[in-house]
Amino acid sequence: MILKPGENIHIIMRRNFATDLRRHFFGEVVAAAECVVAVKGHAVVYNSGKNHYEVKKDTQVRIISLTDTQNIINIISRNAKIENIKYVLSADKKLIVTDGKNFVLDINEFGVSR
Repeated sequence: MILKPGENIHIIMRRNFATDLRRHFFGEVVAAAECVVAVKGHAVVYNSGKNHYEVKKDTQVRIISLTDTQNIINIISRNAKIENIKYVLSADKKLIVTDGKNFVLDINEFGVSR
C-alpha cells in the first residue's frame, strides 16, 4: 500500500474544461486499500466571484481513487496542522497552500501566474 492511515494528503481534482469547478480536498487518511483511500478532511473550491479558494468548514470523509488520473495527490508532512490549512498568495505572487508553520505547497502550476 502506498498510503497508510495517519498520513496527510492534498488532492487536486483536474478539470476537463476551463469552465469546470476547481476542486481540491485535504485531510488525513483514515483507511487505505490497494487502489483507494478514505480521507477525513475538508473540501476546497475556487470562488471565481471573489477570485480565491474557499476551504469548507465542515469535515467530510471522501473515498479517493489512487488510480484515477484526474486526481493529483500530494503527501503532506505529518507535522502539518491540517486544521490551519489555508490558500494564500506568497510574496512573489504564487498561490501556495500552507498551515502557516510546518507546511507549504506551491500549486501555482495549476493556476494563473500573476
